[in-house]
Amino acid sequence: NWFFLLLSGAIVVLVYGFIVVRTKRLRLAKRKLEEKVRVRTAELNAKKDELEKLSIVASKMHDGVLICDKDGNIEWHNEAFHRLSGYTKEEFEKSSYGKSKTLIELSSRADMPFFLEQLKSSRAPIVYDSTHTSKSGALVWTRGSLAPIYNENGLQKIVAIYTEITDQKNIE
Repeated sequence: NWFFLLLSGAIVVLVYGFIVVRTKRLRLAKRKLEEKVRVRTAELNAKKDELEKLSIVASKMHDGVLICDKDGNIEWHNEAFHRLSGYTKEEFEKSSYGKSKTLIELSSRADMPFFLEQLKSSRAPIVYDSTHTSKSGALVWTRGSLAPIYNENGLQKIVAIYTEITDQKNIE
């Protein structure tokens, strides 16, 4: 009988020891995980702040901005881009400009396909002047800048920035 009592006590001590050791390991793992979560949250918050700043720049700047994929398919444009044409956002979306899905369709430049090919082989931005007709029928001059964005796989995106230069062209 005393053997079973001693055996039971030993089992209780072993189980208790196991629980204590396991609890310490779990607490240590929990602290490490909480630290990783804290660091990752700080990194994500910093990236979020950076993205908010970039979003403000792209969406609120005076110049028109287009973001295109590597083939020139339009993925996004800012409000200033459709204002250059004299349209509201809703009118722009319904206009021939708004229905353009690529830089080639949108541009009045016959050499736009050549520009897009140049961007794929050269890392240099391309600057050009072009015209379009505004909603009111006025001729509007813009200076376009096509900036290639590369990653390790090559050309990733094209950012097009358009500045109105009608007054400068009228003076020339």
